[in-house]
Amino acid sequence: MGAQPAAFRVRVSIVSAPRQSVRTGSPDSDEVDTPGRNRVILYPVMNVPPPLRTIAHRFSEAGFSCFLVGGALRDMLQGKKPGDYDLATDAVPEQVMRLFRRVIPTGIKHGTVTILEKGRQFEVTTFRTELGYSDARHPDAVAFTPSIHEDLSRRDFTINSMALDLATGAFLDPYDGRRDLAAGIIRAIGNPVERFTEDALRPV
Repeated sequence: MGAQPAAFRVRVSIVSAPRQSVRTGSPDSDEVDTPGRNRVILYPVMNVPPPLRTIAHRFSEAGFSCFLVGGALRDMLQGKKPGDYDLATDAVPEQVMRLFRRVIPTGIKHGTVTILEKGRQFEVTTFRTELGYSDARHPDAVAFTPSIHEDLSRRDFTINSMALDLATGAFLDPYDGRRDLAAGIIRAIGNPVERFTEDALRPV
């Protein structure tokens, strides 16, 4: 394996979304205008633990992407220290299990496995789309997709639809999740009634 970079700078990438706007950045950001409606905003690197850098580096060397998603990313954007880290990748569970020596097939039916690295656990889920929630809790079926954009679009709330590419530093926020996070707003993606009927625990 080659040497791992000590740090990177975060680039905000604009992706198409129904709301047609992405607001990101921070008071310390360096803004760079790009043609059209897209704007790239660079700001200082977020701190990630060494085991997470090792995992991201291994995915990258194998030709796969690795994104930080969920609560850990929200905590980092608010200046808090995450308790755990959830990752999303285009590698399917079988490929993840071949890449890493210690992997638990936590929820392999839904594309989720847990990597054990240097005494810590990292949950990794393959990019996916979902179909049906007949039990009002879990999807009836999932289909893997190579697109992080498709994966983010199936999520429940805007604050859960952000992703940080741990290899390139690209920060994806197609539904203005960072703005809603800063404002203390919980906003559903798409039809709110559909989002809440999919999973009975979401209103809690």
